[in-house]
Amino acid sequence: MVAVLLAGAALSLKSQTSSPKAQAPNLKIEKGIASYYGKKATGRKTSNGERLHHDSLTCAHRTHKFGTLLKVYNPHNQRWVVVRVTDRGPFGRGRVVDLSWKAAQMLGILRRGIAPVEMTVYDPAVEGPPPPADSIPPVQY
Repeated sequence: MVAVLLAGAALSLKSQTSSPKAQAPNLKIEKGIASYYGKKATGRKTSNGERLHHDSLTCAHRTHKFGTLLKVYNPHNQRWVVVRVTDRGPFGRGRVVDLSWKAAQMLGILRRGIAPVEMTVYDPAVEGPPPPADSIPPVQY
């Protein structure tokens, strides 16, 4: 009986001390085409009531809650950026996200206007804080 109690206490202690970083996150990868808002959209009201600014790291997504952080990855150049959902859309066929101009610049998709991307929900508790926007140099054309 004492052995069972000790084993139960050890299991309880182990589950309390394991860090969230040690546990594998449940990642759902969404793949599709990203587009972006042009600079002319600056000042437009988004669906959550904020004003859009082209230098913000924000995006539009059809289903994620406002405020959700998404990690958007461009597989063609291995660049990624973390953006916050502030708007609804895109509603174009095959599009999964509309990015702010700054986020599109950081991903290197300004020239083409669209690019295939992969997205996951970004959890700062597991992955740490996102890097500052100016730490990833923009693509030179």
